[in-house]
Amino acid sequence: MGLILLLRSLGLLAQTDSEGLLRQADEAFAYAQYSEALRGYEALYAQGVVTEEMLYRLAWLHEQAGEVPLAIFYLRAVQVRYGGDRIEAKIGALMAQSQARAPTGGAWSGYRQAIYRQQNLLHGLLLVSTLLTIGLWLGVRQPIGGWLGLAGALLALGTGGILLEQHWNRPTQAVVIQPTACYEAPGFAAPYQHLPLAPGATVTITDQQDIWSQVRWATFSGWVPNHSLRPLTLD
Repeated sequence: MGLILLLRSLGLLAQTDSEGLLRQADEAFAYAQYSEALRGYEALYAQGVVTEEMLYRLAWLHEQAGEVPLAIFYLRAVQVRYGGDRIEAKIGALMAQSQARAPTGGAWSGYRQAIYRQQNLLHGLLLVSTLLTIGLWLGVRQPIGGWLGLAGALLALGTGGILLEQHWNRPTQAVVIQPTACYEAPGFAAPYQHLPLAPGATVTITDQQDIWSQVRWATFSGWVPNHSLRPLTLD
C-alpha cells in the first residue's frame, strides 16, 4: 500500500514538473524568447508530454531556424495525432523548400578533388621515400648515405602520418539529397524511425555498414541508405 502511494506521489510530482515546464515554455514563446521556448518544448516532447499547439509551435520554431526536416516532422506528428489534411499542403511546401536547398554535384566534386589531392601527395611521398631508401642502401659506405637515410626516415614518417590522416578523416558530414526513411537498424526490413529525412538536411555520419550509414541530426539517430546521402567535407 505504501509503495502504491509512493508511486502515485512520484507521478503527481512528474505531472507538476511537466505542467511547470510547459507554462515556462508558453511564457517564453509569448515573450518571443524563442530559443528558450524551443528547449522547453523539446524537453516536454522527449518526456512524452504533447499538445497540438505545442507541436505547431515546434514546427514553426524549427522552420524559422531553417531546420525544415524537423519542422516537417512535427507537422507530421500533428497529422498523425490529431488529423488534418490541410497540413499536407504546408508539408509539401516545406519539402519543395528543402529540395531547392539541396546541393548540386559541387559538394561531391569538391570532396572527390580533395581525396585526389591527398592521393597524389601520398604517391609523391612514397616515390621519394623509395628512392631515398634505395640511395641509402646503395651508398651505405659513403657520408651521403647517412643523410639520405635520415631524409628517407623522415619522409617515411610523413607518409605514415598521411596514411593515418586519410584513414581517420573520412567524410562525416553529409547532406540528404532525396527523401528517405530512417531505420532503426541497417536493413530495409528494420522498423522505421519516427523522423523522416527530407532533402537538404545536414547529418553527421557516425557509422557505416555495407550500403548503410548511421546518421545523427539534432537529437535523433538512425540508419539510412547511402544513395540518399552526399558527403560534404572530410572532417
